[in-house]
Amino acid sequence: LIQIFGNLGNLYYISGKLTNSIQYHERAISLFRSIDDRFSGAAWRNTGARLMYNLAVTYSRQGEVDKAITLGQQAVVYRESLVFEENRLEFIDDLINSYSNVAMLLFMKNKYDESIQLSDSALNLIDRSSVQTETLKYARCIAQICQVKAMSLRHLDRLTEASGMFEASIRLLRDLSKKLDQAGDIQQLAITLINHGNLLKQTKKFDEAIEAYNEGVSIFQTLIAHRGHTEMRPHLAKAYMVQARLFLVKESLHEFFQALLKSLEIYLPLAIQSKNDSSANQVHKHLKAVSREFNEFISEKPHQCTKTQSESEYQTLPHLISLLCRLIEISDETAKEDIRTLIQLLQSREKGDYELKPEG
Repeated sequence: LIQIFGNLGNLYYISGKLTNSIQYHERAISLFRSIDDRFSGAAWRNTGARLMYNLAVTYSRQGEVDKAITLGQQAVVYRESLVFEENRLEFIDDLINSYSNVAMLLFMKNKYDESIQLSDSALNLIDRSSVQTETLKYARCIAQICQVKAMSLRHLDRLTEASGMFEASIRLLRDLSKKLDQAGDIQQLAITLINHGNLLKQTKKFDEAIEAYNEGVSIFQTLIAHRGHTEMRPHLAKAYMVQARLFLVKESLHEFFQALLKSLEIYLPLAIQSKNDSSANQVHKHLKAVSREFNEFISEKPHQCTKTQSESEYQTLPHLISLLCRLIEISDETAKEDIRTLIQLLQSREKGDYELKPEG
């Protein structure tokens, strides 16, 4: 019965019915705990750990990260006991997956030191068990762990270490993409390139950041247009948005407007379809930052903003403003003010009527 409940939970997860998935996983775990003291076998305990791991993944997708962390840590305890106390090496893969999953969850809750600690635990375990593993088998896992660790290091301002982790992840994913040509690996390569671009931007290596962003965008475009992976559109929208923010830093207003428009052309239909999509919500978060950064740019460099517009910009701005007006209609109250501010700024650019303030 435990296995049946667990399988039903997995099926509902795959079909996107997360509430049903959680209900069946919880029933499976409740039943497991009610009779746990009657069994002691390794396979039995790993069954419980797997149920906790799967429910953690489901809660994470639902946005309930605290619950996901609690369950993920419980799965880690079960699997550490199997691997380290009983020397059951067949469960090493499961323990590495648990470490990696909880490390990502801790990063999501800004618990960067704890996330790095679990990432290191996973990498150390892979290194220690290398005699019994295949390089290709673990390359994907190492790449994912390196990226999670890199993001935590970046938030702790350990930028040199973070860059090294990103570069290691990119090398592994490039190799995997060439050897296996699997969409999942190629997608992760694009995501890692975008994240590395964010770090390069933070360290003011703007040209290298643009290269990383452009390659990530190109990969997403190929996956969507030529392989039919439309589920990656939110990632492409986000990639265009971070591109736009970099162009603003470089004072390239035309490129800024173009990238912002491309992002919104993808993001708006997604937002209409599902306000709760996590990737789309990230784009919304970036959009709020764009409003703030563009406002600061205008205040600091008004003369740059009043330069003559190009012909293409005359065509871009009305379309951009129109998309933002439609976005207001479906946005929550906290976002509406930021979007209105951005619309007003763009309308001022369109009319060329920024107020120039005297110096001194």
